[in-house]
Amino acid sequence: MGWTNSHLHDRRIEGKRLGPSNPECDGPGEMLDERTFTVGAVLGEHIEAFAYEYNFGDGWDHHIVLKSA
Repeated sequence: MGWTNSHLHDRRIEGKRLGPSNPECDGPGEMLDERTFTVGAVLGEHIEAFAYEYNFGDGWDHHIVLKSA
């Protein structure tokens, strides 16, 4: 998509948030650090879709649907 990772973003997967950890903004345990957790580790085997928001200020919301190969 050409994004440069210069905006805040997160993925919301079954009540969990995965994104860049920011101790100044996040409460304890609020955001799973994307440097530590992969999307695959958070998804598990039964998740078929999740939400992805890029650029909190502009609110670029995406619905990601996973398909089997």
